[in-house]
Amino acid sequence: MQRMTSAEALLERLDLLSPGSWVATDADGTIWATDVAELAWQAMMAERGIRPPGQEALAAILTEVGQESRGDPHVDAQHLYDLYMQGEIGDGPILRAMALCFAGWAEDEARAFMAKVARQHVAPRIYETSAALYRGILAQEHRLLVVSGSPDFVVEESLRLLGLPEEVPVLGVKLAREGGVLQPEIVPPITWNAGKVEAIQPHLDGEPLAAAFGDSGGDLELLLAAELRILVNPRPTLTRAADADPEGPWITLAPERVAS
Repeated sequence: MQRMTSAEALLERLDLLSPGSWVATDADGTIWATDVAELAWQAMMAERGIRPPGQEALAAILTEVGQESRGDPHVDAQHLYDLYMQGEIGDGPILRAMALCFAGWAEDEARAFMAKVARQHVAPRIYETSAALYRGILAQEHRLLVVSGSPDFVVEESLRLLGLPEEVPVLGVKLAREGGVLQPEIVPPITWNAGKVEAIQPHLDGEPLAAAFGDSGGDLELLLAAELRILVNPRPTLTRAADADPEGPWITLAPERVAS
């Protein structure tokens, strides 16, 4: 498997794609060395910002996984996170919880909250290669999609730090909106595993996915759907998948530094 460390080297390879090709990328662990949903969750906990609709949604998730609500949404949130870190619940419940904790917030308010988190905590963790890489993909006239397991607005506010055009579609875990307020309802699909592939289909409109970027097992279905598969500091699940397919179209990008 070919290994690259610079945006320039990878852009030379991507330049071989036909102009107008679709390129999809994960965000957490791929564009930046952090998980923006987790950063937002931690900030929410620190400010004790969970509101009644979010409280009810988190209590419902606890019931689904066989646990009881403690009556305090922030205690419930911490309990869910502990269960996840201990391997007692899977990715699905915590992905939903990290979006639903914003239920009851005005979307503009939630975006302003996340913009502050992004400036303080995401900016220092953006890979040094990311801005040049993704701007370069667009300069090559490819079409870029960002698809993440984090809430959509959380990713969008973080991506502003890269200066990408607002026209770039950002697909993430999406809460229903009503009157500008985030609702305790997730609009399917959940953008994880096969849900990432499902989410991008309306944008591809039958065209092939030329290349995809990812770092974790939750990106494997997306990568397998692509003609060129780029692993960014990959976790063992992806490394094993690539090793099991040595003739496959795998490339590893290993950015060695973050922006600061």
